[in-house]
Amino acid sequence: MTHNTVDYRAVIRELLAIWAAQNKQTVITRTDLHDASVPVLVRGLTAHAVDCAGGVLTLYQNHQPVPAIPVVRALMEDATSAIWLIVDEKAWKSFIGFGAVTRRKALNSLLQLDPSDLLVADRLAETDDILDRLGSPSGYKIDQRMMKIEGAENWYLMYRAMSAMTHADSGVVDLYTAHNPENPLGVAFRNHAAFSNANSYIGVAATMLLLTLIAWDTCQSDHPDHERLTAIATDLGVQSSFSLRH
Repeated sequence: MTHNTVDYRAVIRELLAIWAAQNKQTVITRTDLHDASVPVLVRGLTAHAVDCAGGVLTLYQNHQPVPAIPVVRALMEDATSAIWLIVDEKAWKSFIGFGAVTRRKALNSLLQLDPSDLLVADRLAETDDILDRLGSPSGYKIDQRMMKIEGAENWYLMYRAMSAMTHADSGVVDLYTAHNPENPLGVAFRNHAAFSNANSYIGVAATMLLLTLIAWDTCQSDHPDHERLTAIATDLGVQSSFSLRH
């Protein structure tokens, strides 16, 4: 199956159906991963990836690929993080630790507003205890996570391309503007974005959803969807197992 003949919308629908069917079954997670938290974290990321993929599908069906790009980008973060948690034995500490650092900043801000809030003070103490046990998070930047995954060395280039269409910067303006020397401003305004490679990005969405589902399947003792997910990976020409890049 070549890149140009893949129906990525159909792939996403099939993957969403696999997820929906699996949710009706009893889940038994592995106990031999780096930490008991890993399956919990990966499952949460997978659920978010599924929601993101459904949103991407809806936007593409409504001929709105550009607003889908930030969602595809989030889906790539889900896939990257899920795989990273599986291949890197220290990843779970950084993942939880980064969340604790973010929470501590928010709690400190709340406590400054009201130093008498005992509930916030207790939550802050709990958060400090987590950080004392886990240490400061490291290697958490998205490009660092990607570089830990064998075969993901070039993902960051795609991620940066999507970032240019995610943030309110000149790249977004360029999508809706064209050169027009006859206009006093030298530009022509577009009502719809000039976006010629929409199929590439829904392909990224389908691939990242697949990889996230494979990561979740890896966390389960019986690997219930291994055969179906591996077959889809073969059709798409992507990896179906993960390893740490040294």
